[in-house]
Order: sequence, then structure tokens, then C-alpha cells
Amino acid sequence: MNSKIVMSSAAVTAGILGFIFLFAPEEVLNFFNAGYMAKPFIQLLGAAILGSAASNWISRNLPIGGIYGRPVMAGNMAHFSIGFLLLARAVFNQPENIVLWILCIIYAVFAIAFSALFFNSPKGT
Repeated sequence: MNSKIVMSSAAVTAGILGFIFLFAPEEVLNFFNAGYMAKPFIQLLGAAILGSAASNWISRNLPIGGIYGRPVMAGNMAHFSIGFLLLARAVFNQPENIVLWILCIIYAVFAIAFSALFFNSPKGT
């Protein structure tokens, strides 16, 4: 598995999601029928996701996998694995919500990809 492709695509995906959460929190809250009081938390989540995206983008050219890039890999694996589990629970509660299904699938793909990279050595080492 090519770590540069995984890191770059995770960075772009997280960047898009982070920008949406940071700059359109009211639309996100309205979409999920959440209360207005959650706006600062949605924006905080967006800032954290943007931080993750920046870390992935900067690390995309480094050898990732096995013992290399362990901190970046552990952070991504935790983010996407826990995010997948939370989104899967949300999908079971709202199975008609297509956006939740899409996010759940995206998070599942990245959780699997980062887990595979985490437990395998990068190519060329």
C-alpha cells in the first residue's frame, strides 16, 4: 500500500471536512438537527480535523508504516477507527441519512488503510 497516496487523500478529506465544520457550523448543525449551543464545539472539531489534515499533508512524503512515522500513524489510526465506530452507531440510529453513510464508509476505508500501514513496513525498507 502506498503511504503517500493514503496520507495525501486523508489530508485532503480531513481538510475539506475541517473547513466545512469550521466555516459552516450552523449548516452542519441544521443538517443534523442539533441545537445552536453546539456551534463552538463543531468549530473546535473543525479546527482539530484541520490540524490532523496539516499533519498528514506535511508527513505525506515521509516513509510511513512499521516503525516509521509511528506518532502520525497512531494518531490517524485512532482518529479514523474511533470516528468509524461513532459514525457506524449514528448510521444505525439514522439509516436513512445518506451523508452519515458516506462519512462512515470514508472513515472505514481510512481506518483499514492506516491499520494496514501501521502493521506493515513501508516499501523499500
